[in-house]
Amino acid sequence: MMVLILMTPGFGEEIVITREFEGMQLNEGLLLVMALFWWIPLVLALLSLPRKDSLYRWTSIVAGVFFVGWSGISSGEHLMLGRLGVFLMEASKMVVAALIVWYAWKSKQKA
Repeated sequence: MMVLILMTPGFGEEIVITREFEGMQLNEGLLLVMALFWWIPLVLALLSLPRKDSLYRWTSIVAGVFFVGWSGISSGEHLMLGRLGVFLMEASKMVVAALIVWYAWKSKQKA
C-alpha cells in the first residue's frame, strides 16, 4: 500500500519537505505501527489453522471487527481522495478481516 501512495504525483515531494505522512510526523514509531496494521491480520489468519480454543476465537473476532472498521474508514478516505489503487488494497484488507471474523464465528468448538 505504501508503494501505491508514493506513486501519487507530488506525494514524494510533500513527504521530503514536511517530513509528515497524512498529517503525522514520519518516524520509526509510525512505520512500526503501519507495519503492525498489516501484520496482525496475517498472523491471525495463519494462527487460525492449528488453534481451536475459545480464547483465540474471540481474539480473532474482536481484532477482525476492529480491522474491518479501520479498513472501512481508511478505504473510504482513499476513495474520496481519488487514490483508487490504495482503495483497492484497503478494501481487500477489509474483506480478509471480515473473512477472519466469519470463520472464527462459524468455528464454534465444543468444550
